[in-house]
Amino acid sequence: GIKTHFKDFGWLLLIGVGTFFLVDKMPNVEIREYILPIIVITAGLIVLLGGIFRKPKYLSNDDSSQTQGDKLIPASSGATAENIMEVVSIFGSAKRVVLSKNFKGGEIISIFGSSEINLTNADFTGTLVLEVVQIFGGTKLIIPPHWEVQSQTATIFGGIEDKRSIQASGDTPKILVIDGATIFGGVTISSY
Repeated sequence: GIKTHFKDFGWLLLIGVGTFFLVDKMPNVEIREYILPIIVITAGLIVLLGGIFRKPKYLSNDDSSQTQGDKLIPASSGATAENIMEVVSIFGSAKRVVLSKNFKGGEIISIFGSSEINLTNADFTGTLVLEVVQIFGGTKLIIPPHWEVQSQTATIFGGIEDKRSIQASGDTPKILVIDGATIFGGVTISSY
C-alpha cells in the first residue's frame, strides 16, 4: 500500500484475508455467521467512497484548475463566476446563480434536499455536461429556452420534466447533457 500511495486496493484484500483467518482462530469469535453482512457493508462503502475519490466526468485533463473570473462576487449572494460548479445539498437546500462566460459543467448532488441552479447568465460553446444525482431530492435548473437538453440519467421512481417553451436559435447549438441518477427524486427544467 505504501509503495502505491494507497491508490489501489490490493493491499486491503491481503490484509482482509489475513484478518479473516486470524479472527477465526480467536476463542469465542464466530466470524462465519457475519460473512454476508461484512461483504454487503464493504461493497456499499466501496460504492460510496468511490464517488468521492474519482475524477468528475466534466473535467478534462487540462481543466484541473478553476478560475474565478474578473468580478468579485460576495459569497452570500449565491452567485458564482467559477467555470466548474459543485453543489451538494444533504437535508437542506442550495441556490446558485452561475455567471461564468466559459462554463465547463459541474456536479449537483441532492440527498433529501433541493437545489436551484440558475444558468441563464452562463455561456459555453458546444456541449455542457452536468452530473446530477438525486436521492429523495430535487433540482430545479433555470436555463435559456434555446438550449437543447439531452438526458442520460438513470431514473428509479423519479423523473425529469422540461417546462420550457422551446425556441429555435440561429446560433450554433448549445447542448446541455444531464448525466447521473435520480432515485425517488426529480429534475425540473424551466426558463424565465
